[in-house]
Amino acid sequence: MMSIFWVNLLTFLGLNIDTFTVLLLLIGHTNLRSVLIGYCTANMVIWGAGVLIGRILVSYFPSWITGFLGIILLGLALFSSSRNSDLPNRSSSIPWWAIFWLCLSLSGDNLAAYIPLANNLTPLLFVSLTVVYFFVTVLLVLLGRQILKVGVLTRLIEHLGPYSTRGVYCLAGIYVIIKSGLLPHLMHLMS
Repeated sequence: MMSIFWVNLLTFLGLNIDTFTVLLLLIGHTNLRSVLIGYCTANMVIWGAGVLIGRILVSYFPSWITGFLGIILLGLALFSSSRNSDLPNRSSSIPWWAIFWLCLSLSGDNLAAYIPLANNLTPLLFVSLTVVYFFVTVLLVLLGRQILKVGVLTRLIEHLGPYSTRGVYCLAGIYVIIKSGLLPHLMHLMS
């Protein structure tokens, strides 16, 4: 049981590196509460969905379906209402739901890892991992906030600020669509 726990925990950390990197661009430009709510909610939804799908539909769930989450990100990039396409200051924060969709889209491909891992979970192990994942998510956000206290990193992020929100949404959307295999699957369906 402990080996399953550690495999799941290391998988969770490894799968969240890309989302953590993107969040570094947002943590300094929005309030901490929005980031915590959005990121924690997205991680819990993806984890819960992975377990549910792993238990019920493991042989039927195609991995390319997560590419549709990338389309949501492209929509956020194109139709975002942020002023001048830049990151807002703390008084006009990015809403938690935008961060939720960003994190959910970046984590959509994590389902491919969570689904097979979920098959070996007991109810107690599922609850234990859910609690640990929640606290690890909070710690990652707090770690990101500390990283931003390093002056060089803060100046770099502030310099990139005007281009970041829409650029991150757009690049993340394209990444998710490509990584999921959605485009080849749709091309195959059209031929």
